[in-house]
Amino acid sequence: MVHHGGMTRFFYRPLAEPLIRGDIKTFLAGPNSPNDATVIGHPPGYPLLFALFSRTLSTPETRLQLFQLTVDCFAVVLVFLVAIEFFPAALGFMAAALVALASNVAFYSLLLIPDALIVPPVLAALLLLIRAYKKPTVLKVVACGALLGLSCWLRANILLLAPFLAILILTFFREQRWRYAGLLVASSLLVISPITLRNYLVFAHFVPISLGSGMVLTEGIAENDLENRFDLSATDVGVSLGEARKFNRPDYATGLWDVDGIEREKRRTNEALAIIKAHPVWYFSTVARRAKRMLESDPLLPGTTIIPQSHLNTADIEELDAKLSWSQTPVQFLSSQPETLKGLKYSLAENQEQVEFTSSPGVYPELVRMSEIPVDAYTTYKLTVPVKTVQGRIILSVTDSDHNVLAITITPDPINVKDSSVPSEAEVVIPFSSGSARKVFLVVTGSSTPVWSFGTINSFRVGKSSTAFSLPFRWSLYQAQEILNSGWLMPFALLGILILAFVRRGRDLAWLLAMPLYFILVSSLTHMEHRYIIVIYYLLPILAAVPVCYLAGMLKANFLVAGQRLKVAFLARSL
Repeated sequence: MVHHGGMTRFFYRPLAEPLIRGDIKTFLAGPNSPNDATVIGHPPGYPLLFALFSRTLSTPETRLQLFQLTVDCFAVVLVFLVAIEFFPAALGFMAAALVALASNVAFYSLLLIPDALIVPPVLAALLLLIRAYKKPTVLKVVACGALLGLSCWLRANILLLAPFLAILILTFFREQRWRYAGLLVASSLLVISPITLRNYLVFAHFVPISLGSGMVLTEGIAENDLENRFDLSATDVGVSLGEARKFNRPDYATGLWDVDGIEREKRRTNEALAIIKAHPVWYFSTVARRAKRMLESDPLLPGTTIIPQSHLNTADIEELDAKLSWSQTPVQFLSSQPETLKGLKYSLAENQEQVEFTSSPGVYPELVRMSEIPVDAYTTYKLTVPVKTVQGRIILSVTDSDHNVLAITITPDPINVKDSSVPSEAEVVIPFSSGSARKVFLVVTGSSTPVWSFGTINSFRVGKSSTAFSLPFRWSLYQAQEILNSGWLMPFALLGILILAFVRRGRDLAWLLAMPLYFILVSSLTHMEHRYIIVIYYLLPILAAVPVCYLAGMLKANFLVAGQRLKVAFLARSL
């Protein structure tokens, strides 16, 4: 169970609210343009989609989550279609099955963020371009560019993908190369142009899609500056607070772009580029480390387990009245957790209703584990946690005694922080089902030196769960995911690359590696999260399936040869 409220509440719902109210002008220009540039901090596609679901459906978040799951199923079909352009159908089925069972693909498709939604149009664009390579037509190339432009409405990191793929057209197409390359880029730019035009008319600056390049470039430098030589922050809130101190502008602390938004973004970009120019060897060493980290496991991804389910959906669980079954105040927590608190700095508020924590840097380490929360087996509960975040990102997980994750809530960096003494605040609701557990634990993990506080935590009993019938099927899927999560995918993909290179299928390999290489190259230059490069996890399974099918083909061929030899020997003896 992935709880999705935090990401939407902080990032996309505020951008969609004006359109939900019918205020088109504020949706397009923001409340105080051109000074407040928050409205162009993210591409408009996902807020537009969220507003559409909110205006037409009673439970927009749940319905949007189901929509994303459906779209992700279509992405799996596209993986199969891309694979059979070069390989037999058996390999296509295997690649599609690997994607369907991948836990990172399932995890990000459940989060209400646009990253997983870019995958189908990007894969469809690749499929059209591959077919255009085999049989060029203007329609295929133009449709490919339009799909890439559509993806840019969701994520700005797709912007340079059309020019990147145009290089493949110039390299591999046999005729009218420049024409097709130009059509690809032009059709992509045409779809993006309404965003660019809006940005120019409202803010009088050329911003192709959205702001943020300076911010992620700065944060990428900061997260590798372990000695803090450049006095930069690796978090959104840290960037805002640092600028407020540096320029003696307390109003800068309220957000990344809501005061002098475009000017501040330009300063971030210029400062980052100056550091890169002064320390090129150090910077490109960090780029190499980020590229390597992309091929490793995602630290944000929860461990695979058979998560107990409820017959109630998440929205119903959040809204239903329930009976209080357990509660713990900050004072009770501090008195019951002497061992847990040894590595943390903490302070209790004067009214004793909040306890604030400051942790050491790390990549999502376990920071706090609450004392056990008693539950009944196969019962649905909801935890309510009043959370305030000053800096960094924290993740709240509900686990059983064996550390299996039953539910998880991602709380992003706060974006509405007024100053360090008035942090963002929200009551996080975490629905979960207990399964066979008799006690559960609330676990806090985080990164980038998070500073956060919480108040009284309550557990409410909603009712009995009723999905035990699905356990055998889900147990089978769990076993398959355990195998896939064992780390074999990347070595097999590398082996597939070597096999294709050895049998001189370089052009096929170039088409399959184009997008993974693009996302690795672009994302390694700045701050990186694995969700930014989710597309590559749909394409690498095609390469990983190559050595498996190649080995199966060899075994089949040897088996047939051995059968023929036995047949010949039998006939010889009978004569």
